[in-house]
Amino acid sequence: MQGGIDNAVSELTERENDKVDILAFSVGGVIAWKYGVESRRIGSLYCVSSTRLRHEKIRPEGEIELYFGHRDEYRPDNEWLNGMDVNYEVISDQGHGIYMDQMFAESLSRHIIGKTGHVSMAP
Repeated sequence: MQGGIDNAVSELTERENDKVDILAFSVGGVIAWKYGVESRRIGSLYCVSSTRLRHEKIRPEGEIELYFGHRDEYRPDNEWLNGMDVNYEVISDQGHGIYMDQMFAESLSRHIIGKTGHVSMAP
């Protein structure tokens, strides 16, 4: 797993030259996080169910919002969340698969579009 994460971070670092806004799910969140630490090119980062973040020690620059289901047993604890100085929300009655909930996805999409004013997809 770690080799794949490192390869993905390396690819992003080579391909992205400007600051980017990223929406990431699950393991994609730790890839984006590590990319931000390494490149310093995160404008904003939105992570959903990115439980592997709990192992990270360094916070990337940029605006960060994290979303976890309350029943996701691997979500970072409040001490980690508060120590990283990130905006976060723990959604009740949800587990790791919160990103599959249509109402949550629509609400988060509207929120991101409202903040960034755009949506673009990576190739």
